[in-house]
Amino acid sequence: MVITQSLSVVRLAQRDPPRYWLADGLLVGGSIRDRADYLTIRRWFGITQVVNCDPGEDEGKVPPDCLFELASLRGIPAADPAWPHYLLRPLADLVTATVGSGGRVYLHCQAGLGASPTWAYALLRICYHLSRTESLARINAGVRLVVGSHPGRNGV
Repeated sequence: MVITQSLSVVRLAQRDPPRYWLADGLLVGGSIRDRADYLTIRRWFGITQVVNCDPGEDEGKVPPDCLFELASLRGIPAADPAWPHYLLRPLADLVTATVGSGGRVYLHCQAGLGASPTWAYALLRICYHLSRTESLARINAGVRLVVGSHPGRNGV
């Protein structure tokens, strides 16, 4: 997959967590507040798959067939040689298949500044074939856009 999407922050209402298009078909951001928020994200951004970095957070908000949870990473020691590879391949396959078929993925954690950019970095490397430098630059630029979009903040 190639990237033609330019980085941009999208926010439908002031109370919404900032979300940003990191790559074609890959929207990154903060929590989904409720079922209505999910339906709005789906309608406005064409999201067909949600990847949640916070276990159980989307229960009842997102239909199970549209949800991939990274919950099983919790409690695994970082020294474990399988960490986090056993989740990364299925996640990369899901993103490649979804975006490759014209779908869009919303990858989120609570604020969109920690776990989701970390996983997004891996997806940029694996699915979009960006170098370490290109991936990190894109993640940093996206996080700066999000932080800078908060009222009363000057950015990073």
